[in-house]
Order: sequence, then structure tokens, then C-alpha cells
Amino acid sequence: MITLITPELKDNIIKDLLSPGTMYVQCNINETAKEQDTSSDIIEAILDQFEELGLLRQTKLIGGKINIYINANLHDLYNQGGFKAQEVLLRENINKLGLEIELLSKQLSPDLLEKANKLACIGSSIISALSLFKS
Repeated sequence: MITLITPELKDNIIKDLLSPGTMYVQCNINETAKEQDTSSDIIEAILDQFEELGLLRQTKLIGGKINIYINANLHDLYNQGGFKAQEVLLRENINKLGLEIELLSKQLSPDLLEKANKLACIGSSIISALSLFKS
């Protein structure tokens, strides 16, 4: 079975981190992995990404425990809908781009139409690629 890192999984981890209502939590990645039905490696990778994004700082301890210091950025991300909202917004913006390019191509002179068609093709490719990542 392949376990994917999804926006929903990331949002669930954020919710767990914020649920105590403090700016410091201690996490056991083995327990969190069981709760989220995934592996501890996946949890660790997500926490590492959160740290790279400036959402938290972490100190890894022996036995799968991690001291986590939460930054206000994590609260902001969660209040704005989390990673799932970012994914939805990206999809909507790409779809809007495709519609705008399509409209533009109908209004262009023939010499610019070829360039617009190339842009439309790129937009369609992006939309097709994103559909592969639907969760």
C-alpha cells in the first residue's frame, strides 16, 4: 500500500498540533502515525516540511519524540483553510487562467492566435496534471 502525503493529512497534523492551545507541544511520531493511519517516516517528513516553511521549530529526541515550537504562521495557515484551501485556490486560479486564455484567443488577430493557442495548451497541460493529484 502506498501512503501519499495529502493536503488533508497535513491539515490533520496541524489540527493536532494546535489542539492543546499552546505554542509548545511534544509529539510522538509513532503515536501520531498510528492515529493518522500512516508511517512515522511520513509524519517526520511533514514536520520537516513545516519547519522548512517556517511554521514551526522542532527538536528531535530519542524514541520518536519531538519537541515542537509552533510559530504564529501555523495558526495563520490553519485559519486560512490550511493546505486543502491552498490546493483548491490553485486549481481555481489555473481554471480561471484557462478560461481567460480561451477568451483571449477568440479576440486575437490570426498572427497572435498561434501564441495564444500555445498558452492555452500549456494551461490545459497544467490542469490535466493537477487532475492526476486529486485526493
